[in-house]
Amino acid sequence: MLKDYKKRWLKKTGEPMPESISTLPLNKVRKAIHLTEAGVVVVVPKDYIRQEEPLCSMMQHDRHGEFS
Repeated sequence: MLKDYKKRWLKKTGEPMPESISTLPLNKVRKAIHLTEAGVVVVVPKDYIRQEEPLCSMMQHDRHGEFS
């Protein structure tokens, strides 16, 4: 089934299906295909490393205060 979805993607876009889409669960790949065939651009955000924001003194207090 994934092979068929990849062929449909290639036919519609002229490019191979991105790995970020092909590695999703099949129900999400199916949805991406339907959206793409309807002319909607499908984008899967890349994972990013969330950086800790520096803590101000009040945030430190809240983190280690009476409600922690």
